[in-house]
Amino acid sequence: MAKFMYMNYQDVDEQIEKLIHDKKNVNEIREEEPIGYTEYGLPIRHYTIGKGPKHIVVSGSYHAAEIITTIFVVHLMKDMAKDPHFKKNEYTLDFIPIVNPEGYLITTSMQDLYLGNNTVEEEKISKAKTYWASYRADAMIPAKVKKGELPETAMLEKKSYQALFDNVNLEEYLKGYPKIKDNVLSIVRENSYPIGVLAAWSANASGIDLSQNVPYNPAIKTLLEADGPVYNHLAYANTRKDIPGPINTPCRNLAHFTFEAENLAMLNFMEELNSRKDQEIIAYFNYHSVMGKMYQRPVKEDWLLKLYNIDYEKKVIENYVSSRIFRSANAYDIIESEDPYSYINEFLRLRYGIDIQVELSRMGSNPIGPLADPDTFENVTIKPNIKAFKYFVQNYDFIVNYSSFIQSLVSKLKEDNILFSVYQIYDLIDKIVRENPTLYTKLQEELRSMESNNAHVISYFYEELKNALNNNVKENEEVKKYVLEDKFNIGFHEFLNSLTMELNNHRSMPLTEDELYLLIDNIFRDYPELIANIKYNSLHNLETDELYQQLYSLIHNQIKMGNLFNKPKGR
Repeated sequence: MAKFMYMNYQDVDEQIEKLIHDKKNVNEIREEEPIGYTEYGLPIRHYTIGKGPKHIVVSGSYHAAEIITTIFVVHLMKDMAKDPHFKKNEYTLDFIPIVNPEGYLITTSMQDLYLGNNTVEEEKISKAKTYWASYRADAMIPAKVKKGELPETAMLEKKSYQALFDNVNLEEYLKGYPKIKDNVLSIVRENSYPIGVLAAWSANASGIDLSQNVPYNPAIKTLLEADGPVYNHLAYANTRKDIPGPINTPCRNLAHFTFEAENLAMLNFMEELNSRKDQEIIAYFNYHSVMGKMYQRPVKEDWLLKLYNIDYEKKVIENYVSSRIFRSANAYDIIESEDPYSYINEFLRLRYGIDIQVELSRMGSNPIGPLADPDTFENVTIKPNIKAFKYFVQNYDFIVNYSSFIQSLVSKLKEDNILFSVYQIYDLIDKIVRENPTLYTKLQEELRSMESNNAHVISYFYEELKNALNNNVKENEEVKKYVLEDKFNIGFHEFLNSLTMELNNHRSMPLTEDELYLLIDNIFRDYPELIANIKYNSLHNLETDELYQQLYSLIHNQIKMGNLFNKPKGR
């Protein structure tokens, strides 16, 4: 059984210190100078692995209550330090485990009092489950009020998860950090909040949400023009966002925006790093914790695109191709719709390299709810996302070259007066791998090295692909015809029948034909390399059992994530 992976503020420092001195490391972990300090003097720590010119920045805990992001980053550091295949002279991994150390300290110090220092692991898991269930019930209150099942007053009442902290000993809270303690307790008392709001505190010690602390956030104008108090939603519905508090407050003075120290540190760090001679930020992965999804689509802000000479179409393609690489390992949904330009990450996504915001867990109930099921957290959250990250690094050259190929393909299609929206670009990318996994896999092999990205290769595969896309014979559609003469169809349908039986055992109604066809399309779209390898081995009388087992494991993760039959978002 997996262990309860909770880490408080001190635990993070101790765990990383152990990693740095671990003699089993094959790649050195170096502690660099902090990228900056918070208002209350806490360092925003920075660690690196590798010494290459291509930088990949990884951050956790922008929202302090999302502590699983820091826990994930620590596990990722541990794995990369022991990876003998990591190209340390080509890449540098820049880890910022806690962007918001004040908030992380605030929320975990309160959770420490709830979990107890001397509590056995089984009891801590039990307490985490109680917290998860309470938080989930509280998050449903707004919907029940809307349906008339609860009175309006229920929105502002103390939440049941907050009540779990009613009897904590505040004398023990934030020992050694008196200024932070005084400030957050003053926010709580001035607003008559339950002390339990500190248990899910996402902001910094000044009550500002770093993720929303950007001058172009439209929420600032909305809050400024509001007639009265503006309250948060779901489990935070009894707290306000128009004044400093636990979450969603964008700045201290709505009439006069200022950046928080943490965001200034992050912005300065990224800009300085990217401006170094012969150095480049090729990717930024910003980990959050809610929903088990990936946000990747860049916002189209014309003034910013012009200011920094950004190729928007290139950004769109590289981010989506990268997200598909991630999805082939973590099975998470890719959000295709455009987020409002209201978060710090939207600026970073446009400005620096490939950018994916990975929401790590579907369990919710931050900070300890996602830890209440240790096996799921380890096997569905931690391990697949480490694999996804490593798969991205291993395939980076292919991602760049393939994205360039797609952009060239789009340009050629535009010459035929075909207009392409962002969603049509997504459709094209999906169509290639869904209908032609064999051709896609050959293209992947050809474009894996930088030297292969030449006009001859592009021209050859463009013609091949154009013929394939115009051909009525499509690999995913061929499978649906149940033609069992060829060996691949026989093996794939045996696999599909076994999978269908398992799915039907957990459903009140068996799969419909439409659902079965959608399942086939999603398997071909998400795992083209595996499908192509299975097809090759089947046709050449080679072993396929291990490949099918890999495919089953990936699909099983999708079952756990609840997105096996999801259609693309926003199209």
